[in-house]
Amino acid sequence: MKIHLTIHHELEETEVHIHAKEYNEQIERLMQQLQASQTTMLDGYFQQEIHLLKITDIYSIYAEDAKVFLQTNEQELSLNENYMN
Repeated sequence: MKIHLTIHHELEETEVHIHAKEYNEQIERLMQQLQASQTTMLDGYFQQEIHLLKITDIYSIYAEDAKVFLQTNEQELSLNENYMN
């Protein structure tokens, strides 16, 4: 396996691209390890648009009527895309 690291200071978040001849157990383990890393972003919905939020920007998470809401300094978003209008 070859590993290449390229630093681009203009990127806002890390991107991982896997190029492989075939999908095998080694690739599966690698993907599981990457996906098990700590979550830093959540997606919220506002007016049927998806917004990616940094967890550090969320100051409150609450549930009401079986729906979950995220609050930031700028807005309140839903984890359910069909709820917020």
